[in-house]
Amino acid sequence: MDTEAITSQDRAGQPAGMGRVTFRASGLCAASPEAVYATLADIRTGLIWGGEQQMEKYRLLTMDAPEGQALVGTEWDSTGADPGGRFTDHSVVTRAERPALFEFRTEAHLEWKYGPSVAQVNHRYEIRPEGDGSRVAYLFRATGPVPMPWMMRAMLATLGIRQAMLRWSGPARAVQQGFANLLRLAESRAR
Repeated sequence: MDTEAITSQDRAGQPAGMGRVTFRASGLCAASPEAVYATLADIRTGLIWGGEQQMEKYRLLTMDAPEGQALVGTEWDSTGADPGGRFTDHSVVTRAERPALFEFRTEAHLEWKYGPSVAQVNHRYEIRPEGDGSRVAYLFRATGPVPMPWMMRAMLATLGIRQAMLRWSGPARAVQQGFANLLRLAESRAR
């Protein structure tokens, strides 16, 4: 799997304390695009690849999601663990173009040791056929948290530390591992 962490210095039009963090991951999957899409659109599978198979410090803990395949407008709630505390999320599917594109937006409410914060996260999965399987590209784009803890603001303001944090920190590893878990789950469900 190829992964890359990218940040944008462009904060024009964003409220004070807002930042944008982007992670990209792509990988080959032995499952067909339809199987990968079906795994993503079955929202409850997130409790497997983003929960039980995920790093203990960054994982989904509960989910209240409808059964079946999600469509544009499908909404769900979830809770999870973060090293600094817990989060409560509300998500909605914004694009569902079977079997090539699945996208959802999450509003995260963080209750952590730094105080409460809110973040917006867009998750985009592009799926295309490659060989007997598929190539999946994942884009994670977060705006926030607001307010951003002073320690995080200081680290993200220093270019070298910022790049290291966004490439190798716990959140970066959690995004990468969750993506790898998703691909493995799609393969196992396709067998």
